[in-house]
Amino acid sequence: MKRTALVNSLIVAVAVAGFSTAACSKKKEEAKTDWSDAETVMVITNRTGEIDLVLSEESLAMKLSDQKLEEIESEFEDERESGDETGLAADFKTFVLDSVEKMLNQQLIYPLDAINAMNWQDGEIVIDVEGEGFISFSEVSVDGDMALETFREEDALAFIAAFEKLKNAR
Repeated sequence: MKRTALVNSLIVAVAVAGFSTAACSKKKEEAKTDWSDAETVMVITNRTGEIDLVLSEESLAMKLSDQKLEEIESEFEDERESGDETGLAADFKTFVLDSVEKMLNQQLIYPLDAINAMNWQDGEIVIDVEGEGFISFSEVSVDGDMALETFREEDALAFIAAFEKLKNAR
């Protein structure tokens, strides 16, 4: 069993998933927390392949990449099938794995109208969000690096251009 790899995957999963879902505008009556119907405009993945930044017609989101989700789910399946534990330990392991797995598809998401500006500055994507919620994009870290510093400049600049085009069309 690769406990180190599993622990590292759990740390990444909880970093993105544990604090998330929807960060809303200041006025609750204007808040919209389900943008799943909005068409995806662009997705970029960070250098390590762990984090996606997703731009849709209605929102900006940060989530675990599909690649990372598949990797974690594979490790979880291997862990479930290992059979190393019995009784209460096995039940606890199943509970923990199931609980974390439920969090994996969560995302940090803001409505597009709450994003005032986005630019590339000193090697990172800088996102100005109006009325940021419990957690902001700038607070997410991956393996000790701030997540917004882990995207390739070329990808980030294309993403920012897509954001500006979409924002200006509103």
